[in-house]
Amino acid sequence: MMKISISVLFLLFLSQINTQAQTDVWQIHLEAKGTKPAEWWTARTGQYVAEFEQNIAEAFYPESKPADFKEKIWISKDKSRVIKGKDEAQFMYIYPKKEVYAFQKGDDIITKDALPDPYRIIKAADVKNIGDDVSYLIISPSDEVRDIQGYACQKYKLNFGQHGFGEVNYQVWCAKEIPAYASDNLPFANHLPGAILQFDLDGQDSTVGFAATKVERMSANPSYFELPSEMEIVDVQDTGNGLSSGGELLAVFKSGLQLEEAVQWFPDNRDGNVVIGLKKKSGEILLPANYQTIENITEDVAAVTDLDQKYWLVRKDGKVLNTSGYNHFQPVNDQVYSYQIDTNFGLADIGGKVLIDSLEDMQPLNSEYVFAKKDGQYGVIDLDGKFIVKPSYQSVKWNAAGELNLVEKEGEKKATTISASDFIGSFIK
Repeated sequence: MMKISISVLFLLFLSQINTQAQTDVWQIHLEAKGTKPAEWWTARTGQYVAEFEQNIAEAFYPESKPADFKEKIWISKDKSRVIKGKDEAQFMYIYPKKEVYAFQKGDDIITKDALPDPYRIIKAADVKNIGDDVSYLIISPSDEVRDIQGYACQKYKLNFGQHGFGEVNYQVWCAKEIPAYASDNLPFANHLPGAILQFDLDGQDSTVGFAATKVERMSANPSYFELPSEMEIVDVQDTGNGLSSGGELLAVFKSGLQLEEAVQWFPDNRDGNVVIGLKKKSGEILLPANYQTIENITEDVAAVTDLDQKYWLVRKDGKVLNTSGYNHFQPVNDQVYSYQIDTNFGLADIGGKVLIDSLEDMQPLNSEYVFAKKDGQYGVIDLDGKFIVKPSYQSVKWNAAGELNLVEKEGEKKATTISASDFIGSFIK
């Protein structure tokens, strides 16, 4: 079950940020509830789907695995500033200027970018006047009110759409006592008249979506809206021609892997070197800018190298497949690859799952089997990471004719030469 932990701070601004009279903090716990059957998702194929839904849909698949998303958000009472903390990353949103500042623990820079606001708020009568490339949102209040966690919440119908693609409907329940907030999962929420305490994925079904399981008023802490003064601010906003700082390298990365709409490459400069990073359009950094080359592996996956010449595998949805940089990697097929981290070898898939690790060496045999060295000897594993030929070979090499030279006994100088197909045939019955 997906959980989102949100802390919302409301501060009364006086003349400057450091002279604020503080009021309260509200901590809101939102939890994903319910699932939609496969046929419901299939029926939506080809229909218009709001961009933000692509980021949250997985939580409501019938076969989805439990996933937690925890973030804390502090909002000023006048809603001009928002601070969001997630893991070791921090983000400051400034709504009037539409700016977002992002930095991560251990970084020496703060990136400044444009704050995304993907939907134009319109009235239903104005749909005919909207351009074809504009995503719009119609917010319609109803008279229905219900109590959620001790707060009176009014229901609002949300219509998201775009000319030529149709519309999709959702509904939310807002507590006007708590000022509105926005998050990566609900980027439109700041346009509502109050904090969302329930979001229904289907306007006709209130059993599937996000619901507040806890709303707690807490004491405020001082100095929320101050960026670290010792860190350099680097502006990474696009100049409009696609060639902002590091634009040429940025173009190479964009052609190397075409990312999904919710994520993007961004340029930076480190000690005179142009480098590229990966972030969500909301500003959340997925990979700090530290990369100089990109190599396409499949249509959905690319390898990027950092300044230390380590490889990182990235999917087009922005997911980074490895948690440590690879010294080397090699595709076995379009779903599985072998990797090396220092003296450790392993096998992983493009879903990010490690199939086997703690090996001493790996060499591909074909697209279904791999030589793997353990305890000083080579055996053969399948793509589930299971040994189907126990480690017994001292040496495994390919000769110029494309045949295998196998040394079975330690100290033995003469190798057994055999074709790969005959060798595979010896253990596949």
